[in-house]
Amino acid sequence: AVASDYPGLKEAAVSLATPQLRNVGTVGGNLCQRPRCWYYRDPQVVCRKKGGFNCYAFQGRNKYHAIFGGSGCFIVYPSDLAPALISLGARATIGTAKGDKVVALEVFYALPETDVTRENVLAKGQFLKSVKVPAPKAGQKSSYVKLKERGTWDFALASAAVAGVTKGGVLSEIAVVMGGVAPVPWRLKKAENVLRGKPVSEALIREAADAALKDASPLRENGYKTDLVFAALKRAVMAIAA
Repeated sequence: AVASDYPGLKEAAVSLATPQLRNVGTVGGNLCQRPRCWYYRDPQVVCRKKGGFNCYAFQGRNKYHAIFGGSGCFIVYPSDLAPALISLGARATIGTAKGDKVVALEVFYALPETDVTRENVLAKGQFLKSVKVPAPKAGQKSSYVKLKERGTWDFALASAAVAGVTKGGVLSEIAVVMGGVAPVPWRLKKAENVLRGKPVSEALIREAADAALKDASPLRENGYKTDLVFAALKRAVMAIAA
């Protein structure tokens, strides 16, 4: 059913980790995982995310770090499922002591400027209870493209989740969410505005990527990710426009 109704979600799920890890992992664990930044993971480094004053990636080694939304902390959010689910309009149920509350999965995540010590809106004593995806609309297609350094298991250098309603090669509805490029799953709304309602072509996708990349601020070692944004976007959009 997932493969038939949400092919992009299937592509994201089979791209993450290894079969052994997928067999013991959970959706909630994947959506709530912590960042992989080597400064954050180093027990001898007290970065901003651990209560310090500096993001050492900003002027340090930052090959794998964010080009969007850094704002004092340049981690990238590592989940493959999150961009795919957000592109499909998924909603998350948060369990609290006062009862459940439902939010769009897109707003479940929070940028460092909100709280640099966290990546999501969960408060103490709250947990991610469930995630629901709406039924697909007539003509809806989805895809997920993951660009990584190794052919075997690896995290995304950049990924693109695209979901939309197509008719005659025109996207009447479209959602584009990138992974591996920001501290949260990054919605490319400027790209969506360029792509919506027009015949899909490589030139149009280039225009959409250029519009989105106006918000990018690459660091010293990760400027290559701007090319990956276009490459992932092109492959993902072409897949649903075919």
